[in-house]
Amino acid sequence: MENNTYLLVNKKILPEVFEKVIEAKALLSSKKAKSVNEACQMISLSRSVFYKYRDYVFLFDEKSHGRIITISFVLTDSQGVLSSILKYFADISANILTINQTIPINNSANVTLSVRIPDSLLDLSKIQKNLIDLPGVMDAQILASE
Repeated sequence: MENNTYLLVNKKILPEVFEKVIEAKALLSSKKAKSVNEACQMISLSRSVFYKYRDYVFLFDEKSHGRIITISFVLTDSQGVLSSILKYFADISANILTINQTIPINNSANVTLSVRIPDSLLDLSKIQKNLIDLPGVMDAQILASE
């Protein structure tokens, strides 16, 4: 997994191009611009500069929302197992985004959760271990992390 280091820097000391990249992203997300080309033309920014920096320049609150992980579980067909998983995520201030589950067969069910976890929780292996240690959790695998 890639280890990112973030800096909090006052925009006054940065080149104007970074602020323009943020402006272009705002135009795209608000649908005021229909394409990257249109957004870049609106603010006089080259597309190549936009693409170079778009994944690295964010407003402070854009990156403070946490990251999304997708976890696949195999659970026993017992009362309260899924509830204990949801409680665990609530206890670590995570937000459940999606829940998909199968009908139990042979006393086990597959469940996939997408969860937004706080940025302060960097150790996904610890989260995975804590989930596997919950009663009724037969397996937990982290499928994806953004």
